[in-house]
Amino acid sequence: MPAPKREKLLETAEAIFAKEGFKGISVDRVLREAGVAKMTLYKGFDSKDALIQETLRRRGDRLEAHLEQYTGDANASPVDRILSVFDAMQDWSERPEFNGCYFVNALTEYGASGGEIGELARAYKQRFLDFLNLLCIEGSVVDPEDTSRILFMMIEGATVSRMSLDDPDSFARTKKVAAKILKHHSNH
Repeated sequence: MPAPKREKLLETAEAIFAKEGFKGISVDRVLREAGVAKMTLYKGFDSKDALIQETLRRRGDRLEAHLEQYTGDANASPVDRILSVFDAMQDWSERPEFNGCYFVNALTEYGASGGEIGELARAYKQRFLDFLNLLCIEGSVVDPEDTSRILFMMIEGATVSRMSLDDPDSFARTKKVAAKILKHHSNH
């Protein structure tokens, strides 16, 4: 499939899935809103599930790049690099297409029987946790695995609060608590 049509299809699908979920959205609607023919879809993807899988990969790659942009300041202290994840997530949550966590939404709809979709969503969550763990290791945090899991749960909770309560300060409040935790778990 030509790159511009593929890109338009993926952008449209991701935007619709982010706002309205996955299972209740027809392929015909995605194609109509993207302005592409059904043949275009099947040239690039063998099913709706394959389209969803590609949107999960793309979303994960973009979010990882976004996190790396925020945490990549080599001059920042190790603790500040960890805390910048909360700033990155705050910025991400201010995007118009934000409707909670795309990956949790996929897991909610596809759950344990989600096959490849569920596996991709869980794998992204594991990569996010691994990223936090690496930041904690680099920051010489005491018990980095446990601390990274605590931070992960805090970010998940802030994401839900941002979406469910329309709480624009959920990440800022959570960052303050994370700073206190890191103060007690850091060797710096």
